[in-house]
Amino acid sequence: MGEYQAVVWLTGNDYSSTLTTQDELQLQTYLNGGGRFFISGQEVGYDTGGGDGEAAHTFYSSYLKATFAGDAASYTGLAGIGGDPISDGFTGSISGGDGADNQDYPDYLGTTGGSTNCMYYGSTSSGQVAGIKYEGTYKMVYFGFGFEAVNSAADRQELMYNILTWFGVSMGTDEIPNAPEALTLHVTPNPFNSALKIDVTEGADVRIMDMHGRYVGQPDENNIWRPQGSLPSGIYLIRADYGGKTELRKTVYMK
Repeated sequence: MGEYQAVVWLTGNDYSSTLTTQDELQLQTYLNGGGRFFISGQEVGYDTGGGDGEAAHTFYSSYLKATFAGDAASYTGLAGIGGDPISDGFTGSISGGDGADNQDYPDYLGTTGGSTNCMYYGSTSSGQVAGIKYEGTYKMVYFGFGFEAVNSAADRQELMYNILTWFGVSMGTDEIPNAPEALTLHVTPNPFNSALKIDVTEGADVRIMDMHGRYVGQPDENNIWRPQGSLPSGIYLIRADYGGKTELRKTVYMK
């Protein structure tokens, strides 16, 4: 995992294998090396934090910096915290809309080991914490609900953008040093959900690659990239080549 600027871990409807022993060992190595980790799932705490009646995993308190406060939060609304880099000014919901609408038992959380609250269910006075964050050797954001259920694409993009920005992940605003003025490359929106507009110098060869450098596609004749349905959410590279010069931009694809 060390080659990744950030790791996004979504557990969906899983309630019994959200983090395996092997997962936790690999993540420990990644985080001890200063990684950036966003994890989201309605049963992560239930599964690994002791909610299922089994002993809590050491990873849950030592690396996710969380305690399991309860299962099945009383609210589906989400409330941000003023001044927080993740959620300042944010309000949303994990029910209905264009989200997954799959949150039957969202966990609510407690902090430990230096973590701080970054999101509440209902309101900031509800007492039920929906998300926490930690900054130390590594940076970590943990949501006790499934990110996929946030019921507006715009809200999902806002949250993911805020998280990755807080992580310090570059998303295309910086140009490659010594890049020629004749070659320009811009991508919008970023993050994106279904279609990415690529503004590039006419005549440039444009390819899309994953973070391992593997080819995954190219834009259509209107310079729009629409990922195939089987392509997973993640960070992708947009590469443009023109006149012996190359420009790269990172983009975040969110289904």
